[in-house]
Amino acid sequence: MSVVAEQYVVDKEGKPVGVLLTLSRYKKMMAAMEELEEIKAYDAAKKRKRKTKTLALDEFLSVTERLRNRK
Repeated sequence: MSVVAEQYVVDKEGKPVGVLLTLSRYKKMMAAMEELEEIKAYDAAKKRKRKTKTLALDEFLSVTERLRNRK
């Protein structure tokens, strides 16, 4: 693991208001954040799928055929 020297931007009172990063560190952080967002979206989709009823293809075709024959 590499050691990162932290560099802060401070205001007139010496309070930290920002951070300086190398471009490569910034890109790595952005890539990690994007990956986490994709994982969150995947987990949310999996939860939604569990809440909905699914049909096998043959069941679906059977139901749609019955609905068509009603008309």
